[in-house]
Amino acid sequence: MKVIHVINNLATGGAEKLLTDLIPAMREHQHNVEVLLINDDASTHNIQVLRHAGVPVKILGKPLYSLSAFRLLKTELQNADIVHAHLFPTFYYAALIKLLGAKFKLITTEHSTTNKRAGKFIFRMTDRIMYRFYDHVIAISDDVRHSLIKKGVAKKKVSVISNGTDLLAFKPVADRRPLHRIGMAGRLKHPKNQDVIIRALPLLPEQIKAVFAGAGDRLNELSKLAADLGVAHRVDFIGISNDIPSFYKDIDIHIFASHSEGFGLACIESMAAGVPTVASDIPALSVIVNGHGILFPKDDEKILAGHIRELYDNNGLYRKVADACYLRAQDFSVNQTMEKYLQIYQL
Repeated sequence: MKVIHVINNLATGGAEKLLTDLIPAMREHQHNVEVLLINDDASTHNIQVLRHAGVPVKILGKPLYSLSAFRLLKTELQNADIVHAHLFPTFYYAALIKLLGAKFKLITTEHSTTNKRAGKFIFRMTDRIMYRFYDHVIAISDDVRHSLIKKGVAKKKVSVISNGTDLLAFKPVADRRPLHRIGMAGRLKHPKNQDVIIRALPLLPEQIKAVFAGAGDRLNELSKLAADLGVAHRVDFIGISNDIPSFYKDIDIHIFASHSEGFGLACIESMAAGVPTVASDIPALSVIVNGHGILFPKDDEKILAGHIRELYDNNGLYRKVADACYLRAQDFSVNQTMEKYLQIYQL
């Protein structure tokens, strides 16, 4: 059984990180799985990770939105038994190839509850049509499943499989000492809402700084917000990190402040590293964090600042939350995710 995972590229993001962890696990268990990229988009690090693990990675090297990409993709997928497509427009390309008579089993993973297409009627209708050509759709959370059903995807086609990660890559720091650094790992995009963390800084002691790992089109906007609030000297944008485990070692508290998420893989990673995790109280994050880490109402910097102060001021609470987070992360091993994916492939 030959399985080809097709994705736009392996730049930073939840879908890309899932493949970087998942595919090596499948190869390690002797499954014939390959990765096909339309372009590399400077995703050199993740490509190297996969190739180092013995995963065949082929790059078409074509513009993402081009007829040449579609034609070459059609040729490359002819010998696959299963094609697993991720993200737009690859999601559309694979469906159209199936429409043209391809015989492979077609699967997609939906990684988000919303996207830019959702606001346009023509795309909502086109999405509904494209889903019909898929034999199965994997939702990364119950919230994503509900959004798919609202889009008209048949319930019997949808399974929920949570993302998993390589837990061994994240090891708690023994006798962690306060570094007075809070942080967030995530793209600098509107849904991630780094704003609320910056707004919380004036409410916190001067020695506490915020570190943001990730890149995106809001860098200047967020930098201006920090300057306007007089906390620019306490904010550090470090860009894309190819060593996320070290990022979690260098912060005391991980704050995941998103307005919306399909899943919260960064929460799993920080929890696996034994870092107390504070997340916005939205469905995809609360199902992971509630009862283990700490939730706060999204956009409420005052309550967020209060939780941060409490964790710094109460060492017993800090240790309790850190230990609970670590234990919760063990429920999200990439091997568990892999087994569920393989079950779908064999249906």
